[in-house]
Order: sequence, then structure tokens, then C-alpha cells
Amino acid sequence: MSLRTKLVIWNSLLFTVAISVFGAVQLVVSKQSALDALDNELKNRAMGVANAPMMRSGPFGPGDGGPPPMANLDLRRPRVFDLNGAPLGWETEPWSREMLAATMKGQTVYGNGQYGGIHFRVLSTRVRRPEGMQVVVQVGQESDSLALAQGAQLRSFALILPLIALVSGVLAWLLSRLVMGPIALLTNTAEAIAAEPSVPRRIEAAGTDEMGRLSTAFNTMTDRLQSSNVQLAAALEAQRRFTGDAAHELRTPLTSISLAAQNARNPRATVEEVKDSVETIERSATSMQKLTSLLLALSRLDAAEKQLETVPVDIVPILQSLAADLSIEGDGRLRWEIEDPALKVRANADATRQIVSNLLENAFAYTPAKGTVTIVARRDTVEVRDTGEGIAADHLPHLFDRFYRADPSRSRAKGGHGLGLAIAKSLAEAQGALLSVESELGKGTVFTLSFVPLGA
Repeated sequence: MSLRTKLVIWNSLLFTVAISVFGAVQLVVSKQSALDALDNELKNRAMGVANAPMMRSGPFGPGDGGPPPMANLDLRRPRVFDLNGAPLGWETEPWSREMLAATMKGQTVYGNGQYGGIHFRVLSTRVRRPEGMQVVVQVGQESDSLALAQGAQLRSFALILPLIALVSGVLAWLLSRLVMGPIALLTNTAEAIAAEPSVPRRIEAAGTDEMGRLSTAFNTMTDRLQSSNVQLAAALEAQRRFTGDAAHELRTPLTSISLAAQNARNPRATVEEVKDSVETIERSATSMQKLTSLLLALSRLDAAEKQLETVPVDIVPILQSLAADLSIEGDGRLRWEIEDPALKVRANADATRQIVSNLLENAFAYTPAKGTVTIVARRDTVEVRDTGEGIAADHLPHLFDRFYRADPSRSRAKGGHGLGLAIAKSLAEAQGALLSVESELGKGTVFTLSFVPLGA
């Protein structure tokens, strides 16, 4: 059974029960109101008896003309007694001796009775005459008309109950359409997205009520999921390329090692050939060791969940010690442009050292003997400028991609793997810095490392 069918059934039942309860309450209230009106009429009649003029033979006794004529004489004529129970009027028997006894003790009592097939209601109460005399008065009023009216109300309600159930069903169906329509739309859209996640789908959010807010939230969720899917697909594709490139890079030194080992084991190999094979194996192993270190560094950067800690550091001593470690202090191509020997930048010292080291290795690798490599340190910025061969404009957008080489054959010949600049870029971003490049063929290249300002 569908949710809409359940909603229609339950709403129909609830509507029908609610209206039935309301009708029953109305019947009870109507009956009580009619009974209260009848009791008030009896009370007024009893007070009228108390204020009636006395007749010659007694307060309510027989006069010369006999009892006054009236319809249904026995039922409507009041019955009056003194406080000892003696009759004072034409009627000598009370409607109820129990009620008479209770009233003689001071109680006002209402009751029901039957006379000649007619149902009636009786009031028994004590009243005081104008001359000070207290008497007991019992007055009655037929109640069949009240019962008939109540029976007619009950029959009418019973006849109209099926119509109430029908109307309740129609209202429940309309309500289910109003409520379930947007939900059905959400369900269909969700199923369509599940079937084809790559196809963008949205729901028109109508109004600002709960369904409108739900539609808006659903659209926001699907947008983010589809955006995440796109990003995930891009990440998986990048990972696939990275794995393939890494395998390709490792294949070259492994092939060299395998061939060199075969040459060294050849019985006809000379001592010089064996020596060359061992040197080839050593170079290839060193290349593999460097490549695996770079891959491990990239893996750690990718797995990092937070930024590197940065503090104000003296940048000039870091650059000078780096030049000493790279053995370029005495290189005639090295130049310095230091704005302030006490210059400070907001950076991570270890990451900055690794970035500048990669930039300097590249600069000296591609700068001829008569060229220059200049280290520039100014406020919030470190630059590495060279007058080397430069980089073509179509290579610049991909320069920081992993395993990318502007000149593959020359880079591999110089021992490069196309990972140094990718690592430098990741280290810069990890400390909130920006690494950029400008280059022109035949004139040289400028790498700029821009740090977060100290005052930020």
C-alpha cells in the first residue's frame, strides 16, 4: 500500500471520527440545554404558584366555581402541600412521595415520571407565600416533545454520517495530493539522479514553507554532490595519470639496471665494460632513490589535512645557508639583491628552504656559464631570476603539473623527473604562499614566491 493511500485512509478516518465526536457532543449539549430550559420553566411555574391569590376555601382549595379549566388538567395542575405533607389544593396526591419527603426536609428535587402513557418532568420545591407561609409545590411538564426532538436530531445525524465520510475522503484525497505532490517530485528526481548521477537536475522551489525549504535544501545537496562527483572524477583521473607516469619513470631506471646487470655478467665483458655497467646501475639506483623520495613527499602533501605552521622568520640567513649547502656560493653566475639583511617574512622555514632549493637547482641547470642567477629578497617576496634559455609560453600553464617537462629529453638527461616544481607549488600552498613564474624564450625565467604579509 502506497504512502498516499495510507494518508487518504487515515485522514478520512480522522476527519470522520472528529466530526462524529463533534456531532455527539452537540447532541449532548443540545439535550442538556433543552432540559435546562424545561427545568427553568418548571421553576417559574412553581414561583407563580407561590404568588397566586388565595381562594375563599383555602390558599388553593375549592372555590365556588370549582377548579379552573385547563388542557391536560391532571398533568399541568400544581400540587401543593404544607410542611407536614397535607394537601392544600385540588390534587391530593403528590407526583412522587419520595420527592415530597425530600422537599419537606428542605431539598429542591427534579425527577421524571409517566402518567397516562405520557412522559413528564417534575419539580418539587419549597416556596414562601407573601403572608409568610411556606408550602411544598410540585409542578410537572410533559417531556415527550423533547425526546422526539432529540430523536429527530439523532436520526438526522445518522443519515448524514455517510455523507460526512464521503466528504472526509474527498478532503483527505485533496490533502494527500497537496502534501504528496512535492514529495513525489523529490522522489522521482532522486531516483533519476541515482540512475544518472552525471546529469544535473533541479526542483523548482515554490514558496517559503517547509516544502519550499526542503526543495531548496535538496537542490543545494544535489549541486554539491554533483560538484563532488566531478571533483572526484577529476581527482581519480589525475591519480590514474600520476600512477601511470610514476610507473613510466620507474621503468626507465629499472630497464637500465637490468641491461647493465646483464652486460656485467657477460663472460666476454672486459673490466672497463663491467665498470661502466656498475656505474650505470649506481646512477639508475640513485635516480630511483630520488624519484621515490619525491613521490613520498607528494604523497605526504596530498594527505595533509591542515596548513603548515608559519611564523616570522629571518629569510636572508636561510637563503645564504642554502647557497652553501648547494655549493653555489663560489659560482660566478650567482648574484644577490637583498633589500634588508634583517628582512623577515611569515613562512615555514623548512618548506621555504625546499622550495627555493628546487628553484635554484633548476635555474643553475638551465643557465649557461656566462649567464646569471639572481636571488632577490624583498618585503614578503623571494625571487629566483635566471638568464637561461627561458620557457615557451605554451608550457607555462603546465609547468607545475606533476611529471611535466618543457623539454622531456633534456630534463631526463639532467636527471629531472618533472616533480620538483610540483612539490614546490604544493609546499607554497601549504603555508598560504603563492608561487608564480614568468618566462621568455632566450631571455630567462623568474620564479616568484609571495608570502602572506606579516601584518595579515
